[in-house]
Amino acid sequence: ETGAGHGELRHALHLAESCGEIVHYAYGLKLLGDFRATEAEPGGARDAYGRALAIAEPRGVRPLAAHCKWGIARCARLSANPEEAIRWANLAREDFGRLGLSYWEARVSEELADLASEPAMLPACDAATGRAAS
Repeated sequence: ETGAGHGELRHALHLAESCGEIVHYAYGLKLLGDFRATEAEPGGARDAYGRALAIAEPRGVRPLAAHCKWGIARCARLSANPEEAIRWANLAREDFGRLGLSYWEARVSEELADLASEPAMLPACDAATGRAAS
């Protein structure tokens, strides 16, 4: 049940924050972003991913940062912002590649290919670079 999951997540976030477990708090924020994205709340999801990313990057929690970037890309896609979606997806794909996380790198690459094939949403963009095609 979604409601129970949200309640447990709120409790976990409170616990992590009160105990000073900032990285666990960031993982909770990422999960909150996942919940909100699944519920088609891209604004709230984007906020949660962004907050988690702001914690993860300076602490060197690179896998979490890469997942947050991918989450932000998915939020941009839900918000019909293809240029931002491609930019964030490329950042996530590069991070997954540097980390040797080939499964996630391939998943992001598939999503980039899907984005590139949505002509109604996208101006002519190069999926590999995220820049407007000339």
